[in-house]
Amino acid sequence: MSDQDIGKKMYEEHDLEYFIDAYKYATGEELIIVSRSEKPDFVCERNGQQIGVELSKIIRDPQSAFWDKAIDKQEFMDSS
Repeated sequence: MSDQDIGKKMYEEHDLEYFIDAYKYATGEELIIVSRSEKPDFVCERNGQQIGVELSKIIRDPQSAFWDKAIDKQEFMDSS
């Protein structure tokens, strides 16, 4: 595994921690990381059952983010 791949996996694990917290808050169920892989990104356990977790990140371009914030006072992406 290259240094770049290791760095990517570290970022993914950081993002997964936020997801695990949000998941527990929303469902009351706990996810436990069992292993790290590439497809899926992580294998977790929920209620004794293993599930795959594949992370995706949506990023808007900086120019759109600037104008959304400056003109519309909107600091988040809209689903429309």
